[in-house]
Amino acid sequence: MSSVHGFFRQILRHTARIIYRAPGVVTTLGVAFTLFCLWYTYTHFKVVNSIGDLLDDKSTVNRVYREYKKEFNLEEEYVIVITSPDAAMNRRVADTVAARLHEVGPGLNRVFYKLDFSKLERRFLLLEKESALQQIETDVTGYANALKTTKVNFDLHSMLDQAKGAMGNEQYLRKKENWKDFKPFVDRFAAMLDQLANSVEGKKPGMDDNSAATTENDLASGDVSELITEREYLSYDRGRTVLVLATPGQRQAGSASPYSGTLTKIRSILTDLQAQNPSVSIGLTGEPVLNDDEMQTATKDMTYASILTFILITLLFAISYKEYARPGWAIAVLLMVVVWCFAATMFFVGHLNILTNAFVPMVLGLGIDFGIQVMGRYEEELGHGFGVEHALSESLQHTGVAIITSGSTTAAAFFSMCLNDFKGLSELGIICGMSMILCIVGNLILLPAIYVLRDRKRTPRELHAKEIAAESHFTPAFNNGIVRHPYIVLTIGSVITVICLISLRGIQFDYNLLNMQNQKLESVQVEKQLLKKLGSSSIYASVTVNSLDEAREMTKKLEALSTVKEVQSIASILPDRQVEKQAIIRRIVASLQGVKLNADSAVKIDVAKARRDVAALLASSKEARVQAEMFAGTSKMAKEAVETFKKLIPPLERADAAMAKLSDEELAQRLTTYQSEVFGRMQRGLAWLRNAETNQLITLDDVPESLRRRFIGNTGKFLLQVYAKQDLWDREPLVKFVHEVQSIDPNASGTPVQNYAYIDLLRVSYRDAAIWAFLAIVVLILLHFRSVIDASLAILPLALGVIWTLGTMALFHIPFNPANIMTLPMLLGIGVAYGVYTTDRFREVGKMQIFSTSTGKAIVLSAATTLFGFASMLISDYRGLFSLGLVMTLGVVFCLITSLGLLPQILKLLEKRR
Repeated sequence: MSSVHGFFRQILRHTARIIYRAPGVVTTLGVAFTLFCLWYTYTHFKVVNSIGDLLDDKSTVNRVYREYKKEFNLEEEYVIVITSPDAAMNRRVADTVAARLHEVGPGLNRVFYKLDFSKLERRFLLLEKESALQQIETDVTGYANALKTTKVNFDLHSMLDQAKGAMGNEQYLRKKENWKDFKPFVDRFAAMLDQLANSVEGKKPGMDDNSAATTENDLASGDVSELITEREYLSYDRGRTVLVLATPGQRQAGSASPYSGTLTKIRSILTDLQAQNPSVSIGLTGEPVLNDDEMQTATKDMTYASILTFILITLLFAISYKEYARPGWAIAVLLMVVVWCFAATMFFVGHLNILTNAFVPMVLGLGIDFGIQVMGRYEEELGHGFGVEHALSESLQHTGVAIITSGSTTAAAFFSMCLNDFKGLSELGIICGMSMILCIVGNLILLPAIYVLRDRKRTPRELHAKEIAAESHFTPAFNNGIVRHPYIVLTIGSVITVICLISLRGIQFDYNLLNMQNQKLESVQVEKQLLKKLGSSSIYASVTVNSLDEAREMTKKLEALSTVKEVQSIASILPDRQVEKQAIIRRIVASLQGVKLNADSAVKIDVAKARRDVAALLASSKEARVQAEMFAGTSKMAKEAVETFKKLIPPLERADAAMAKLSDEELAQRLTTYQSEVFGRMQRGLAWLRNAETNQLITLDDVPESLRRRFIGNTGKFLLQVYAKQDLWDREPLVKFVHEVQSIDPNASGTPVQNYAYIDLLRVSYRDAAIWAFLAIVVLILLHFRSVIDASLAILPLALGVIWTLGTMALFHIPFNPANIMTLPMLLGIGVAYGVYTTDRFREVGKMQIFSTSTGKAIVLSAATTLFGFASMLISDYRGLFSLGLVMTLGVVFCLITSLGLLPQILKLLEKRR
């Protein structure tokens, strides 16, 4: 017998004597301590759910992120997404949403959705790119030259006459100089024909991707005021998607869901507005929403899982034991231990987080194991006719030592999680490690004291008769049948092991945090909708610089990266090369001087002429395409002409076909509406261009206050928000994006950088924790058995169980993720217990009689209760928790099979040799 083993036996012998002599005192102290822990937990309970709270405060990533948030007074924002084909409707709804959000009160700090461009309206052209201004100059010059003639007016007939004149004159288009003047207007003319076809077909504006929404490349023929209005809002996809951003204000301190109160109010407002605007989709997402939904879902699922675990354990005891009092007291002690664990968590750690929130079902499933082992051995000794004192002493000296060994190895596996730089994992290790120690204390001291109080006044004969009546161990025949064909069983086990080893290369890791969420949640669906519509994530990297010039220079460097979609900063409103742009603007304004822009665009439509003109234009376009195709192989201009007419013919065909179906009255009404919208917009656009400011540049004082607050920090630093081209929830785009951005600025921060650091550190930390856990287990088991062979026998089922688990994950494409990766060290600590119990009992009796003693039943019950703790997580909507439960369920099942299926075969062979 090892000295360590003997030391613990002696300690537990004295403990048993004290418990037997003063069970009332021990029980009273246990109850009093539980009440104190209940009070302490109630008064100090706190939960955190930010990724920053899971990282080490000393880490560079976390430090930079906190400094960035402090500098710009930033919090992760609520994102309200408004979508519909009607851009104007979206803007009106955004206005209403922003106004109603003030009803939320102190839960919101500020709302950001619209910019005040009133100071910049006449200088708006300075915000455009220089290349866009050059295109505008070309277009405006062409319009101005045409409008200075007496034949051109702002109406439909004038447009069709001009087009017929150009395309109906074959000789005109064959001249290079004429084709050069005509070609730049093709796309715009095609768009106008698309709008004509849409109007004749009865489509509303915005129903077609080629509708007449003004864009940066259409300033010369569109209503610039519309573009300015659209630019004032956080709009995307030509106004079909509008965002309203809201910054959290006051929150519920210490709450597991600090944003839940505010979110309830916001969702109530949005539900009301959705009912009032059924044609518009209004959704809510953003990091606070995703985090809160994650915590709410995980907390709800953990509560249900804990209740289900408790019910299953109770039912298991009711079925397995004909005597209910002792199992009932074991459950009562377990619940008391859970209260101790909560108090210890609040005292030593101070809070729970999204990772440690899962410890309750684990404590329920693991903690009851020790109670089952103590209860099983205690009942076995009473069944042999011994008295309470002897039964207690033997149970603690033998089974108690095994419990200390298995419990300490499990605790060591958990404490090994502290040997890393990941704060969230270290906290999980501390909480679960302490919980295991408290489970050992509760089941080796408090539970025996309760049993003594209940049984000490009964005679050994009474207890013996009661235990014989309640006995439900496996029969010797069952024990012998299990190990009847050891070589066959071991061969099957070896084949399974080889298959799993070969499959290990197929193990995958899913880094996408969004995939761990409940996919039915609105916040997740809206986030994915944003990814689809915007082509990138709503999260962004943050870069800070000290001056505006640095902001411009940094923007150029960042926008040159292959992964960057756009950079938003104050430099976007304070453009560079303003002097050069101003010169182009002056030329644009000068070209429009003397042009009549007040002509009436609402002239009466000649329906018959419009029908003839469209039909003629279609016929001449088809004929011109045929002629161009004949020379397309040898002439570049002919090839370009073929592509040009391919753009013009489809809308002309649509318009011609739709006109044929309409009466003159209906067609006149639709063409009048088209004429007013298209040419009225063109008049307003050209008039605005003619009155553009040509002398005053844009300065920092002109920038809207909301933007200055957002992009200029407390100490004068400038913020750049860097958006990626791809989905940053996926690992590969995230890694490439973060690496590229940090190659420009190593101190870049923001949610993508946080996620990258968090997941990578999580994966490495759990891998290292598993290694440390295994080393700790080996050392403790060697100290317990003082025999390499016996220690190897105890560890073998664990090793095989882990291999089978990993192989099954690879074969059935069950990936690791940031939630279930914690199973690596946990499974080592939990799975080793069964091998320890089996080997320890074999050493004690010298024979393979596991199933004909209390040990076999206790191991099966212990595994079942542990299984309940993790299998109960399979009811979770939170996919991270579901995956954790799935992997641990597989691991526990496989460790049980290898401990009670394979290890007994080896022990039987060793028994024969002895």
